[in-house]
Amino acid sequence: MFMIVVLGSAVNFLIPLYIEIVQGRSSLETALPIIPYSLSIFVAAVLVPRLLDRLSSRLIAPSASVTVAAALASLGLVVSNEWETFTVISG
Repeated sequence: MFMIVVLGSAVNFLIPLYIEIVQGRSSLETALPIIPYSLSIFVAAVLVPRLLDRLSSRLIAPSASVTVAAALASLGLVVSNEWETFTVISG
């Protein structure tokens, strides 16, 4: 779970930095692509405590790690200067 938090923090820092510095976008233009990521964090924070009643922590933690790794890999594959594309937002 520690690695998930570390990777999430890195993504939350590096993507806005890339959008603002490399692409030269404003703060508002940077905030819009981050909304799906923030919403997914919120949904996970609400959903996981409910899952703990039905599933064990030993099942949830590896599943979460695999999901985060797959999402970061897909994001790494589809990143381009077109942050509005569906593939980048879904990643």
